Amino acid sequence: MDDATFQRDFAHDLAGLAEGPPLLLEIPAEDAWLLFSCLQLVLRHPGLPDLTRSRMERVARSLECAVAVTPALREMARRGWDPTYDE
Repeated sequence: MDDATFQRDFAHDLAGLAEGPPLLLEIPAEDAWLLFSCLQLVLRHPGLPDLTRSRMERVARSLECAVAVTPALREMARRGWDPTYDE
């Protein structure tokens, strides 16, 4: 498949996902925490487009609500949003 065809097909298929029903994903809570943490890290990337950033942050905040359920987990989540803890 050439690049132009791939790009066209990908854009079409991605739009199809947006129009479809929501996915219900069942994963272990520890894996959800890992995804949440990875999203926090990716959101630090300066080259991330604004639209992508806002959608990813919405997903990350939803995951945070699901997994940051104790004081220590909430504190770690808070620190993950704070760039002073990046080192």
